[in-house]
Amino acid sequence: MMGKASKKKGYRGEAEFAKLTNGKRVPLSGSVNEFKNDVILPNGWSVEVKRHKNGLKTLYDWIEKKESVQKPDLVAFRADFKPWIICMTLEKFQQLLNKK
Repeated sequence: MMGKASKKKGYRGEAEFAKLTNGKRVPLSGSVNEFKNDVILPNGWSVEVKRHKNGLKTLYDWIEKKESVQKPDLVAFRADFKPWIICMTLEKFQQLLNKK
C-alpha cells in the first residue's frame, strides 16, 4: 500500500510532466482498470510517470556522462530477456514531439 506522501509525490510528478509536454493527466490512473497509464500526450502516446528519490542514479549517470565532452542524445539499455528501453532528456523528447 502506498503512503499519502508517496501518492502526493506521484500526483505532482504526473501533473508536472503533463504540463511540460502539453499532455493530459489521466485521473485515477492505476486505480481503475480502463486507465492504465498516467499521462496521454497530444500524439496519443500514453506515458507511465515515475518519481524516485535516488533509484535511477545509474540512468542519470549514463545520460549526463559527466566525464564526456559530448553527452548522448539517448541511452538505450536492456536487461537479459527484456525489451530495449530508450531514455532521453525532456528537452530531447520535446524536440521529437515537435517534429512533423
